Amino acid sequence: MKRAPHANRRWWGAVPVAVFVTSWAAAGGAGAAPAPLPVARVHLVGARDGQAALAARLHDLLDEEVPGLTVDDAPSFRGDEPLRLDGETGTPAAWLVLDGTHAHVRAAGAGRTRFVFRELAVGQPLSEFDRERLGQSVKAALGTLVSGGPGALSRADAAAASGLIVVAPAPAPAPAPAPAPVPIPAVRFRLGAFYEVQSSGGGMFQGPGMIATVSDSGRPHDPELWLAGGYQVPGDYGNQLAALTISALWARAGLSIRLNDAVRLGLGGGVDRQTTRLVYIVSGTPGYPDVDQRTVPVARVLVRAGPTRLVGIDVSLTAVLDVSPAHQVDIYVDPTVDNQIIATLYQSNVVRPGFSLDLWWH
Repeated sequence: MKRAPHANRRWWGAVPVAVFVTSWAAAGGAGAAPAPLPVARVHLVGARDGQAALAARLHDLLDEEVPGLTVDDAPSFRGDEPLRLDGETGTPAAWLVLDGTHAHVRAAGAGRTRFVFRELAVGQPLSEFDRERLGQSVKAALGTLVSGGPGALSRADAAAASGLIVVAPAPAPAPAPAPAPVPIPAVRFRLGAFYEVQSSGGGMFQGPGMIATVSDSGRPHDPELWLAGGYQVPGDYGNQLAALTISALWARAGLSIRLNDAVRLGLGGGVDRQTTRLVYIVSGTPGYPDVDQRTVPVARVLVRAGPTRLVGIDVSLTAVLDVSPAHQVDIYVDPTVDNQIIATLYQSNVVRPGFSLDLWWH
C-alpha cells in the first residue's frame, strides 16, 4: 500500500502523453491528402504540331493525382459535348480546345452533373509557359470537380454558358431526344493595323495601313481571306533642274494558307493609285507644278510570321513582294533655242520587296 501513490503519479503522468498522441493522430488524419482521382480523360482539340509537347506536360502535372490519365487528340469539338449523356460518362473528362490565341477548357464530372469552364489567352505557337498554364488550368478544373470546391457549374448553368437551351422532358418512359450538336464557330474575323516599308526606284516608300481577315480553322490549312489598304506617304526625288514628289493610296486582297502553327503563305493582287507632283526649277525659282495621277495593277506574294502575343498584344511580321509595271518620270529642259536636254528623274522597279509590322486587336 505504500507504493500506491507512485502508481497514481505514473498513471496521471501518462494522461498528457495519451492526449498528445491522440491529438497528433487526429491532426494527421485531418491533413491527409484526398484520395487520387483513379481515371480521367483529356481531349486536345486544335493542338496541331504542338499536341505531343502539350500532352507530355499534362502527364507531368496529372499522372501522380490521376494514375489512369488518358490524353488523346480529338479532331473537333461540339459545344454540347461535355453535357452529352451517351458514351463514356462514368469518368471525369476535360476538353482543351485551342483556337488561335484563345484556349477553352471544358471539364465535366462523372455522370455529367458538375462542370468547370475556363477561358485563357495563349501565344501562337504555344510557349512552355503557355503549356504550363494550360496544364495547371486542366488540373485545377478536374480537382474542383472531385473536391466540390467553388467554381463548379450545374448542368443548367453549363448549358447556358454553352449557348444551349435545356428543356426538362415531360414524364414519359422514353428519354427526351439529345439536343442538336452546337459546334464552336470555326470561322474567325480579325482586324489589325500595320506600318509597311518598301524599296523601289533607289528609295524607300512607307506608310500606315489596315488589314481585315476571315479564316476557317475547320478546313485543312486554315484558309484565310484578307483585305488590306494603305497610304504611301510622299517621297521626294529631285536634282538641280526639278523636284518630284510621289505618294499613293493602295489596296490589296487575296488568300493565304497556314504552313504550320507560326507561318502563313499568301497570294493576292490589287491596285496603286499613284500621284506624282513635278516642279521645274528655273534660275532657282520653282515653276508651276505638273500633277499626274495613274492607276497601276499590282500582284502580291506575302509570308506572315505570327501573330504571337507580346505584352498583351497580338503581333506579326509580314514580308511582301509586289510586282507591277515600271513607271518612269522624265524631265525636259530647253536652256537654249538650238538644244533640248531629256533626263530621267525617277524610274520604279518591277519587283518591290518590303515588310510590315502588324498589330491585331480583334
